[in-house]
Amino acid sequence: MAWLERQGPGTCLVVDDNSFDRCMLRRCLGRDRPDLELFEVDCLAGARAFLTRRAPDMILLDHRLPDGQGASFARELKKDERLSNTLLCVVTNADPRLLDPDVLAMSKDDLTPQALWTLIDGFLAEGKAADREHPPTWVAEVNAAAQENLAGAVSRMLRTLRRARSTSRRSIPSAAMSDLDSLEEMLLAFSEVVERRT
Repeated sequence: MAWLERQGPGTCLVVDDNSFDRCMLRRCLGRDRPDLELFEVDCLAGARAFLTRRAPDMILLDHRLPDGQGASFARELKKDERLSNTLLCVVTNADPRLLDPDVLAMSKDDLTPQALWTLIDGFLAEGKAADREHPPTWVAEVNAAAQENLAGAVSRMLRTLRRARSTSRRSIPSAAMSDLDSLEEMLLAFSEVVERRT
């Protein structure tokens, strides 16, 4: 990925079946590097076909694709020697911490140009390491930061939900109140999952 170090042109393959999300990634990538050559496909079959012709500098994958999972495909690609210097990242609506810890992942909710290029800079910093068998330390750091943010977000959602329920108990129909109770149960269950993973 010398192209990033010298601020020159490079190539990125975006694999996402959602046109809005592809556009969002295009904006994030192109804002700071307008000369970046960007290719887009909407499924894993399209990615496989592209990779028979070229080895890009970066591959950004959605996780839930029509013909498979991005994290599984990223694991497969990590074994390809042609892609040993390629940044592979799953950019997903799912909780990145629930994916394979050996695969770099980030949430689409956290996607900004700065977050994306910080991730790329981290990859470059670790890129000279000879040992590629273990996830780099910055992957763990990114995942830990995301986990802290998620725990705080869940806590805030629970507080907001409880406040809304307590202030509106008399004016909300019983069916809607039952839905709020169910939502609280789901958030509590999710909160337990988050705590177990910290």
